[in-house]
Amino acid sequence: MAVVVTTGEGMRIEGETALDVVRELNERALIGEADPWRYMAAAARRVQRLRGVKVHTTSAELFLRDMAAVGLLGIVSIGGDDRETESPGGDDAGED
Repeated sequence: MAVVVTTGEGMRIEGETALDVVRELNERALIGEADPWRYMAAAARRVQRLRGVKVHTTSAELFLRDMAAVGLLGIVSIGGDDRETESPGGDDAGED
């Protein structure tokens, strides 16, 4: 099952996995990061600083769900195989 989200600007982003969607968000960002994990960590820090809400970065799917809960993304569909969505270190990279 594909993962599909919409951004606040109305852009629709699709991927085979949640990590594919995060990669695409990173590529489309004004200031992208070196990899999707760093992108999630940077975005999580910004949300924490600006909204006081923790965004999980241990998996791409949790990240997308948290960003949707904050109102920064809309989830059209999410699911499927998320084996590759786990953080390489297993740590919550959004933690300071």
